[in-house]
Amino acid sequence: MMKNIELTNITDVSVLSSSGTQKFAFVSAGNPDLAVSSEIYKIVLLNENHSSKFLLMITRKKDLAEKMANGLSKELHLEYNIYSPPIVRRRRR
Repeated sequence: MMKNIELTNITDVSVLSSSGTQKFAFVSAGNPDLAVSSEIYKIVLLNENHSSKFLLMITRKKDLAEKMANGLSKELHLEYNIYSPPIVRRRRR
């Protein structure tokens, strides 16, 4: 599936990582604490102050995610930065 992406406000590319665990139903009867953990990497495009992000790709391989982010930064003249969203300044009630 192809989709046009508006790049007018996009200045940065970043790799976000998240980890998760999954339990298997057929194994849980014998060992209920048995789970498989995995790491997921997301390549996202960010605007100047990182207030909006656009997801490009999800992968389980770290080296592939870093290669793609580096390639995008070179080809599209974007900066490869760490994601740092803006801090919301309001009181919690």
